[in-house]
Amino acid sequence: MHRSTLALVTGALVLVSAGAVTARLQAPQKQNSYHEASQRGNTRIFYWGPKGTEPTGGSIGQLAIDHGQPVWKDAYDAAVEQKRDHRWRFGQNFWTTLDTNIDLAISDVDVPAGYYYLALEHTSDDRWLLWAIDPKEAYEKKLDAYHAHFTTGGIEIPLEYEKVEEKAPKLTVTLRRRPTERDLATFEVRFGPHRLVTDVEMKPEGEDS
Repeated sequence: MHRSTLALVTGALVLVSAGAVTARLQAPQKQNSYHEASQRGNTRIFYWGPKGTEPTGGSIGQLAIDHGQPVWKDAYDAAVEQKRDHRWRFGQNFWTTLDTNIDLAISDVDVPAGYYYLALEHTSDDRWLLWAIDPKEAYEKKLDAYHAHFTTGGIEIPLEYEKVEEKAPKLTVTLRRRPTERDLATFEVRFGPHRLVTDVEMKPEGEDS
């Protein structure tokens, strides 16, 4: 093939390839679907005992928190200090959730019975907040927990913060009933050297409460 012809063909191929790439980039991009499986943590407090006509036992209420369990990395410390006034995904993968069929008071903040998505925030004035968010907004906007910072509203719950020496290797969330107080519990979050804690008051209703 003559050099000038070869050059024209090569140039044409380059133009076709570049045009194909440009067209592909300009074409509407479709999302793919992905499967995922991961172990999650769960912590729960429930009431149990004689109830109505069921002397063998029944419940007058319960609450449960379900959460992902990311592994701690020291690099996360920078985010703790730098990302202020920004709602964070609390956990890993799917939303961390609070499911309660009784009214609660967490840090003396009323949390009515219901189902909530949870997020965390570290404010510029060094406060730590737990956000209990109505899932309706996330449903409507199809928000993944990664985009917790796009949520608005919710119930703002202050938490007490402490930095501890012993690091938690992965995120742990616990609800512990007070040994001598049936309706009081402690809510605790541990992740690396960070500890968040507050009080939870449970408010079961009815003659069995």
